[in-house]
Amino acid sequence: MGGLVGMKIIIMAAALSFSSPLLADEYFAVTPSGAAEMVFSETPGEVVGKLSSKCIDSAWKVISSNDREVVCEAPMNFGQSLLGQLAMGNSYSTPPRRFFKFNIADVQNLSRVQASGWMELQIAFGQMKRNDFSGPEFHNRIINFMSSAGG
Repeated sequence: MGGLVGMKIIIMAAALSFSSPLLADEYFAVTPSGAAEMVFSETPGEVVGKLSSKCIDSAWKVISSNDREVVCEAPMNFGQSLLGQLAMGNSYSTPPRRFFKFNIADVQNLSRVQASGWMELQIAFGQMKRNDFSGPEFHNRIINFMSSAGG
């Protein structure tokens, strides 16, 4: 019984250390839609190339892309994967996977990019469980990502 209590304390400590920076973060900027957005001075086709290249440079996999959208999968370290598994799944579920999607709109010779992200895993009987990212930490990190891609 003592081992189980000790394990719960370790898990809670890991969760708190993982989440404590979230409480201190504030949004760098709030967009009109409330979503993480960035404007690029290039055409949507060029922005698809820039975002795809940034994903590759970050050691992410480009899962799909077309003339208005890029979807990338970002690898997770052991701790992130473990916390995702504990929060969303069970011992029978697949390891969680993390995705980022960039939707690109052509607006008056500029490209407006809106980003979203989520973690998903497959549970029993093939059902998918998904958890969308939100909050200032996600917002600020994805804004920085798009900015470093040229936005």
